[in-house]
Amino acid sequence: MKSSIYYWPSPTRIILNLFSIILAVGIVILMTTSSSIAQDSDTTPPQLVNFSFSPSTVDVSDGPQTITATFEVTDDLAGVSYAWVMFRSPSNIQYQYLYANTLTSGDTLNGTLEGTLAIPQFSENGTWTVTSVGLWDLTGNNTYIDNTTLQSLGFPTALIVTSNPMDRDGPILTGLNISPNTVDVSGGPQEITINLNLTDNLSGVFLKPPVTGGGITFFAAEFVSPSGQQSRFLSNWDFTLISGTSLDGTWQATFTMPQFSEPGEWQIANVYVYDLSANNTFLWTSQLQNMGFTTGINVTSSPSDLLPPELTDFSFLPNVINTSSNFQNVTVNLNIQDALSGVDFSTDATYIGYFFGVLFRSPSGQQYSSAWLNLASGDSINGTWTGSAYFPRYSEDGTWRVWQVIVKDATRNIFSLDNNALQTMGFPTNLVVIRPSLVGDGTISDPLTGGTIMDDTFGDRAQVTFPPGSLSQPTNVSIDVFQDPLDIPMPSGYLSPGTLFVNIDLTPVPSFPLSPPGLTIVLPLPNPLPAGTPLDLYRVDPGTGDLVPSLDVFNVPVVGTVDLDGLSATFTGIAHLSTVVGLIPESSDRDSDGISDEFDDCPESNLNNTVVIDSCDSGVRNTLLESGCTISDMIAGLTEGSGNHGDFVNSVSHMTNGLKKANIITGTEKGAIQSCAAKSDTH
Repeated sequence: MKSSIYYWPSPTRIILNLFSIILAVGIVILMTTSSSIAQDSDTTPPQLVNFSFSPSTVDVSDGPQTITATFEVTDDLAGVSYAWVMFRSPSNIQYQYLYANTLTSGDTLNGTLEGTLAIPQFSENGTWTVTSVGLWDLTGNNTYIDNTTLQSLGFPTALIVTSNPMDRDGPILTGLNISPNTVDVSGGPQEITINLNLTDNLSGVFLKPPVTGGGITFFAAEFVSPSGQQSRFLSNWDFTLISGTSLDGTWQATFTMPQFSEPGEWQIANVYVYDLSANNTFLWTSQLQNMGFTTGINVTSSPSDLLPPELTDFSFLPNVINTSSNFQNVTVNLNIQDALSGVDFSTDATYIGYFFGVLFRSPSGQQYSSAWLNLASGDSINGTWTGSAYFPRYSEDGTWRVWQVIVKDATRNIFSLDNNALQTMGFPTNLVVIRPSLVGDGTISDPLTGGTIMDDTFGDRAQVTFPPGSLSQPTNVSIDVFQDPLDIPMPSGYLSPGTLFVNIDLTPVPSFPLSPPGLTIVLPLPNPLPAGTPLDLYRVDPGTGDLVPSLDVFNVPVVGTVDLDGLSATFTGIAHLSTVVGLIPESSDRDSDGISDEFDDCPESNLNNTVVIDSCDSGVRNTLLESGCTISDMIAGLTEGSGNHGDFVNSVSHMTNGLKKANIITGTEKGAIQSCAAKSDTH
């Protein structure tokens, strides 16, 4: 079956970009960061090692000729998906595109792709130029290599075409008829037929391609409502040659004017046609009228629908996904209401249409994932629509955003909500993609003996202890520590993580929940905390992506404590494993510095980024100390205890000397703080 093109909304709706043409020949593009130590995601596009095409000279005087292009490509993780090359004629009038996804040697990480292209008879004579080469991998990373770069790399860019005779003229529209040109859709939809009489001098008009021949897909005609708010489209695939030949014939297509369409005089906005040599003709409304053609359709519609649908609810699950070992799907749900015509997600025309649905964008903006929607419950006037967004393995890690939600109704009233609008409406927009490396940190070889596995980087600050008999078979253990907090909403009653997020993976996966006494895990802290500080253990629910309490072997929430070194926390009786984190209860940390008020000598700390005395910014980082006080807190205490300016400066000097000896600040930073103290008016 033919694949459909989907355009992202754009003011210039009639321009055929390369992305659209590539989709038209059947490509499925998989458009699809908190970082982890040793964590892998693919954000690098494929690299072109070699490029060639053969033959480099063709004679199409007696018929089309085929060229074959080969692309030697490497990719770091996901693997190459496809390559393309664009050829341009000497006059820049004609373009031909070659698409390659057949792997002829090697593999998707280091292999050769091959594709073929038929240069049509009557193509422009002369030297054609390779304008660009494009490469895409399976996560949607892509790169475009222009002519100058290709030449600098020593790759061929010239294709010599001999063509006699040649065709450089687009088709000529000699007739245009719309029937009927007056319709009443008050009682229901009405069918409208358009006939185009087209001539071409040599190669022949190209609208609907032969079923077995394939070809590009484009909007051949567009009708717009009086206000410009609603549109009706016809693709080249909607047209059929009903009389004559491709050199002089009549092409016919039919479209539906829906019930509730906008009343008044609709106009043909444009007509766009090609011939088989890729010459095109594009005509606006005014040009069509100047040629003497009737371009209007009078539409009667009572009642009419001029209001776009309304989004009343939006959600997606899960909101955290792990693409370390496989692809993941995210299910989106939308509750949508419409006034009259009803929500409609059908394509605008045969095999082509603008995109409608939910679009996610990666942190770098380089990868996308989209969800097309289907009615799950209710009806088109008030219903729930659901869809699935596909995230391939090696998708970019970090916080993806819902970039756009775009919905239309049957009369093509459209609403589009961007990330900011969705947030303003209170809807979720953040999707966290994690990519633990799953590199093994060790193996429990004898389940009856058990043992402890430590992370290669954090050592005993990140470890799992398996009591004898807790596992039933030898098990590989992977511990991945995330350096940055995952962008997941904190559960009610909690303000911030007390530990780093850690993903613990066991292969093979044991049967959870585990039996008593359960596992013991140690998690590293991002900032020192007083020994004995209690932390509640939470884990990421793989079904929803939410943080949920981690229950022990007796089905009781796990509470751990900070270890004596203040740099890690220990949790016992663990019955489930996934991505886990120790949380600090909100009520115990007024200044959100990660140190419980019970152990915080400065429970309302000055947490400015740098040390500032009066108006003098020292530029020195305002370090949070183990006591719960920052350097600024300590200086504030000296201010209150000093009798005069000299006492204050001396006190600051003694304090900074101590900080330097403790290797908390450098000599240069000590001098900067002392200089600000001397300049201040503090006494």
